[in-house]
Amino acid sequence: MYDVIVCGAGIEGSWIARQVAAEGKRILLLEQFSLPHGHGSSAGKSRIIRCSYDKLNYARMMPEAFKMWTELEKEQAANLLVRCPLVTISTKERLKQLSTNLSFLSISHEHITAAEVSDRFPGLKSPNRNGVVELSAGVMKADKCLNAVQASFASLGGVLHDCEKVLHVQPISESHIKVMTNAATYDCKCVILACGPWINKVLEPLDLNIPIKVTQINSMYWKAKNPQVYKPENGFPVIICDSDLGFHFYSTPVLEYPEHMKETPDNDFVIDHHPKHENIIIAGGFSGHGYKLAPVVGKIVCSLALGRKPEYPVNKFALSRFNNASRL
Repeated sequence: MYDVIVCGAGIEGSWIARQVAAEGKRILLLEQFSLPHGHGSSAGKSRIIRCSYDKLNYARMMPEAFKMWTELEKEQAANLLVRCPLVTISTKERLKQLSTNLSFLSISHEHITAAEVSDRFPGLKSPNRNGVVELSAGVMKADKCLNAVQASFASLGGVLHDCEKVLHVQPISESHIKVMTNAATYDCKCVILACGPWINKVLEPLDLNIPIKVTQINSMYWKAKNPQVYKPENGFPVIICDSDLGFHFYSTPVLEYPEHMKETPDNDFVIDHHPKHENIIIAGGFSGHGYKLAPVVGKIVCSLALGRKPEYPVNKFALSRFNNASRL
């Protein structure tokens, strides 16, 4: 009998499992693919890490996420974060909200005009829009981050099974669930579903479907004529640029992939108990913000699994906001 079983060993599932293991609980982490793999939204070499959010609830979670990533670096003796500025180029209204949130959190930042962008950051030009520079942002080495979290989980006594696909989750009682995979059947007190784009396949037999949309994001690459200009150690920033068509363009210095995005109806996470089964917890819809926030998401979901009140408000992540779209 495990205390908790986490389904899905992406960045969210791995951090959730790591937090539960740190509580001394008996925990099993299941992954359907062979690790490491290129499926799902945790694959790739890099992600942007930042506190610049126009939604305050995400911005408030980021200082602790930074702290926890830094602690993991020390614990695993690994270089996981590359520090560099972030330039957000956007509308006057959005920049004002970013600045308000950063000031509220005492995060060091500066305003920059469109004309000043190329002087401050050679190799970058603004499309006639001003920007906000967050001075202590950066790039995450995504594949190394995931490896480090899973190594930490194992060091805390957690059990990780890859190549083991969850076929069915069967609630028995308020303190007993059976999890059937292609290899075995397990018993636990609580299940956490962090299955990414496969989450509805697990939820549908439990009479629930959440409106998570899987989208393809175009990644584009250019060979730099002068790579030294675009290296983070030389001060080149990560970039977020809003277009007039409503799209966000993400760019990193000379490293690897830009940050992924996946849209739900309101672009917010889903973190909640199953409406009929309190000991089944759903954690999904993270792409875009989820990678950098995974340590704090892990703490939140761990608290829910262990019957504690999370340190951060989770009402914006509740399933109830999808009542018109779900079969509850």
